[in-house]
Amino acid sequence: MSKLRKVCNTVEQNKESEYNQGMKRITIALLLFSASLLFGAEMASWYIVTEPGYISDNGTEFSSASSEAATSSYPVGSVLELVSEESGRSTVVTVTDTLPELPEGRTIAVTEKAMNDLGLMDKGVGEVEERVLRLGKSTDNDGITGWYMYDLGLYTDSQKCYQDYKALENIGLKPAITAEGDAIHLYVEYVMAFARDNTEEAIRSLGLEISSMEVSPNPYS
Repeated sequence: MSKLRKVCNTVEQNKESEYNQGMKRITIALLLFSASLLFGAEMASWYIVTEPGYISDNGTEFSSASSEAATSSYPVGSVLELVSEESGRSTVVTVTDTLPELPEGRTIAVTEKAMNDLGLMDKGVGEVEERVLRLGKSTDNDGITGWYMYDLGLYTDSQKCYQDYKALENIGLKPAITAEGDAIHLYVEYVMAFARDNTEEAIRSLGLEISSMEVSPNPYS
C-alpha cells in the first residue's frame, strides 16, 4: 500500500470513528396520553428533541421556542395555519422537519410554543384544522436538502493534505478525504444552508481555495 493511501485510510478511519461517536441521533419524544378517541380533523401532538443542537430537515437548529412543525403530509418550508377545534385558538407554523412513524391517527407534531398558542399544552394532543398558507418545495423534485459539500481539490503532498485537514477540523468544520490514484481529494462536508457564507469565509481564511460546491445528502435522514 502506498504512503498516500496509508495516510488517507488512517485519517478517514479516525474521522469516521469521531463522527460516529458524535453523531446526533434524533430522538423525538411524543407525549402519549390516554385521552378519548378524537374524530374529524387532523390530530396534532407536540414534540421535543432530546439531543442539543439537532438540525431539522430545513438545515436550521431545532427550537421549542419557535413556531415549527414536523409532518410528512407537506413539504419542508410549507407554512400552515392551525386552528384548535377545542379551544378555538390558532397559530401559524412553518414545517421544518419530517416525521418518523407516529401513533395511529396523528399526522403532525408541533413545538411547545405552537402547542401553547393553540391552548393544548396541558392535554398534549388535540384536533386541529389545517390551512395551507404557502406550500414548500418538495425535496424529491428539486434535490435541495439544506446541506452542502465543498470540494477543495487534489493533493499530491500527503503531509500538506493532513495539515489542511487538521486545520479545517480545528475550526469546527467536517473535512473528508478520498484517495484518487496517487493523490488525495479533500472536501468539507455537512455544511448547513444558513452557514454557507461563514464556512466559505473560514475556508479562505486558511488560505485554501474552493474548487466547487454541491448539494449533499442530509446526514440525519
